[in-house]
Amino acid sequence: MTLAKECLKKLDIKNGINIIHGDESVLEKLTANRIVLAAMAVPKKRIFKNLKTLSKIENDLKVIYRTYSGLRAILYPPIPSDYIDGFIKVDEIIHSGEINNTLVLLTSNNLKQLNHKERKVITK
Repeated sequence: MTLAKECLKKLDIKNGINIIHGDESVLEKLTANRIVLAAMAVPKKRIFKNLKTLSKIENDLKVIYRTYSGLRAILYPPIPSDYIDGFIKVDEIIHSGEINNTLVLLTSNNLKQLNHKERKVITK
């Protein structure tokens, strides 16, 4: 959390971005519609359950989550597809080289104005 705050300070974008530290229950109290979820955030199942609840309130909810790839995925398994059921996967960025984080952009399924040719509705 300290590193994230330092990054915002160095980028001079400390206004408009809140870093929230806590368990998955803090999501119930958010009024934000843009969320970046750390790769190490746990418990993932409950976090995504609360994000689904939030998506019913926030019409334009977008979530970026980080997950591990490569050999690191053995230690930290990727997000199971049933956790993100009901969201639309807009994009996925798989890094190469020594970077082991994959970034995934989701949007809520209730977003009407999304016009993306490659959108994928994730279902069970």
